[in-house]
Amino acid sequence: MIYLVIFTYVVLTTIHQEMRPGLKANGDNALYMFFYLQPFGLRDSLFINFGSIAIIPILSTYYFIHMKNNNELIHLLQRIGYQKFIQMVVGKSFLVASIFSLIVNIYELILINWFYAPLSFSGKSQFLLTSKLIYFSSNGWVNLLTYIVLAAIGWGIYTVFILALGLFIRKNALYVPLGIVFGLGTILLDKVVLISMNKGTIQFANILAAPNLFSPGQLVIGGQNPPLGLWATYLIIVGIYALLIFALIKFWRKKQERGA
Repeated sequence: MIYLVIFTYVVLTTIHQEMRPGLKANGDNALYMFFYLQPFGLRDSLFINFGSIAIIPILSTYYFIHMKNNNELIHLLQRIGYQKFIQMVVGKSFLVASIFSLIVNIYELILINWFYAPLSFSGKSQFLLTSKLIYFSSNGWVNLLTYIVLAAIGWGIYTVFILALGLFIRKNALYVPLGIVFGLGTILLDKVVLISMNKGTIQFANILAAPNLFSPGQLVIGGQNPPLGLWATYLIIVGIYALLIFALIKFWRKKQERGA
């Protein structure tokens, strides 16, 4: 609730700052404002960028990590076993994060529609064609809906990945900042990767950066589009995180069953 209150303030303040004489009430302006306010987008707001990666994983997974770290897990495992426990925590964490992402983005669109410009698109968007954004489709509606759905899936996957890492952390206090530390860490690593600027390093940097999972196309790395394109880059990132999640959870389960 506190997050949504602050988010509302940031959105409305930004809308007020962007209001100018002669502003046309059209879909392109609404589209501009939506992506302007996305994590790691043109607005580059510290709250939007880092508030989301700090809060969404914790909101979705903290209960399960707290249960694990406070010896409450043993009784649950005795009743349902490891397989059902893993399915439960992964499924619920993914759903909570994805639904939260959908709610926030739909809420943002409502605010933009009411206070800035109506959501009315037809055909190709001149904003997308002329902006620095990397887009899925030049059609305004198609790109917007694709982004919202893939961002929700990305948040679900990122949250489950943070959960998988958290299974190996025994202190709740150390788990709380994990989402923001990991996300920021991948962005900082990009700076190292991009010391040598070529197509290979730019593509690798796009795959490495966690925000490209839950905010696809917003983080323009090295001032260039990903050489393989946005769709391929997103699917590669999803595949890599899915494999990492599978490996981490499998390793943790074997470790637990050995009593380590």
